[in-house]
Amino acid sequence: LYAAFAIKADTLIKNNNQGKADTLAPEDSLVNADTTQAKKDTTGKNLNLKYDLVRHADDSIVQNLKQNKIYLYGNAEITYGDIDLKAAYITVNFNNNTVFAQGMKDTTGKVIGLPVFKQGNEEYKAKTIRYDFVTKKGIIHGVSTKQNQGYLHAIKVKRLPNNSFNVENGSFTTCNRNPPDYAFKFHKGLVVP
Repeated sequence: LYAAFAIKADTLIKNNNQGKADTLAPEDSLVNADTTQAKKDTTGKNLNLKYDLVRHADDSIVQNLKQNKIYLYGNAEITYGDIDLKAAYITVNFNNNTVFAQGMKDTTGKVIGLPVFKQGNEEYKAKTIRYDFVTKKGIIHGVSTKQNQGYLHAIKVKRLPNNSFNVENGSFTTCNRNPPDYAFKFHKGLVVP
């Protein structure tokens, strides 16, 4: 069962949050089918969003109610608490509380709309991002981020709930060029905030 919407913004709400004009109220049958309410999946894991999930896409938002997924195309944006994620393409999976983002090729074959993940004062630019809202863990490929007075570049980063990072094939530099003129390179590392 698919539903496609060409809309600018939408908000999925928690059970106790009512009264917004652009939201789906708890008594709305789409919310219950969309599993934005607290439910149990087949593994018995409790699915519950702590904050409102606000979504926006310039092109389209496609909801797959049977698989509990939402697909956003064209300047897509997800806001969840203090997290803001922008990319050309975003998928939200309510079965496992994850979001996936990546860029898309334009008509010339150039990749546009690479993901930008912001949480608080931190910002990460990457090729792909997968993030779990509940565990607060994420996997980021092709990351570039500013850390204090320097820049961290890495092929693969695993973001942990305490905001530290396991880094694979990374480099750290104070050079703001991409690629940097000089850097400390390492195969594996741990970045602690």
